[in-house]
Amino acid sequence: PPNGESVKENFDASYQQHLNRSISGVIVRNNEGLVMASCIYPVENVLDLTMVKA
Repeated sequence: PPNGESVKENFDASYQQHLNRSISGVIVRNNEGLVMASCIYPVENVLDLTMVKA
């Protein structure tokens, strides 16, 4: 967990090449390790992995 009043944001993504689809997720935790926010972002028509990493 972060110190003081800071928050920590983690991001990850997956890519499904055969479906031309990716899903990205974000989670935000406070200094106690409690989840303050989270969300996922599905993206269609992804041509290749470089688009996911951008």
